[in-house]
Amino acid sequence: MRNLLVEPVDEQRKILAEVMATLSCEMRMRMLEVLSETDGTLHVDMLAEHIGLAQSTCSHHLRRFVAIGFVHCEKHGVHHHYHVNHEYVMATMAAIATWLKR
Repeated sequence: MRNLLVEPVDEQRKILAEVMATLSCEMRMRMLEVLSETDGTLHVDMLAEHIGLAQSTCSHHLRRFVAIGFVHCEKHGVHHHYHVNHEYVMATMAAIATWLKR
């Protein structure tokens, strides 16, 4: 797990901006909420159906979460299963709070 506060300030700013941009979409927030409520992982088709999105749209949003480290993706055969990286989400939120207090 990456500790954002040990990165150079310019890199911190870049990472935190990407996190905030990803979280700025209400649909992605709903997806994170649904993933957090499940025990274990969700297949992308199950998540898309639950949220009411096309599978391709859901996959696009999930790639954003994977890119910032908030969600892990595991491939099982031809299916991709996703789960929240709770530790990293909490550490990142704490880093944002700390960063803003500087």
